[in-house]
Amino acid sequence: MLDPMFPDIFVRLEGHKNNGAYVASRVARALRIAGHTRMGKDFLIEMFDADYPVVLIRAMELVNLGEKPQKGVKMPGEEYVEVGPSPANEECAQLGVDEDFPRKNGAECREFIVAIRRKLGPEVGTARLGTKAMNHEFGVYREVVCRYQRSDREGLEYALRCEKDAPRTWAEVGMSPPC
Repeated sequence: MLDPMFPDIFVRLEGHKNNGAYVASRVARALRIAGHTRMGKDFLIEMFDADYPVVLIRAMELVNLGEKPQKGVKMPGEEYVEVGPSPANEECAQLGVDEDFPRKNGAECREFIVAIRRKLGPEVGTARLGTKAMNHEFGVYREVVCRYQRSDREGLEYALRCEKDAPRTWAEVGMSPPC
């Protein structure tokens, strides 16, 4: 069986009782949450009158059906490139210094992902922008990473572009600092 198009998206199907509409709506919702709104809408439209087995097969082509691996367990063949918590030439929340650091750090990472997409466009191939918890002697902080499957050259190239060409300032992409 081939890997799904979006291997980092997991959809649990407990209690669906062979209901194709339920499966289609869960998959579409997961795609939208992961930032693939158009793909989610297209999937729902495509699956509107489809039989349950067709919906399941198509869903398996797009996402992983089942439980997400435990936190910290890497998907087989998955790699990532660290991009940073915010644009390189900007001030960012400081672990052990800023009050409410987790909230500020999370907000910066979420907005940095938006900024990267504004500058470089949406992810391609298996590339997926997200955050990763990093350990530090003062605690845990989050950083933006670009994950991709080792076998996907297009995803790797996007990840390397993120590392090299991510916005250096918020203003570069018409944004203000989130905190």
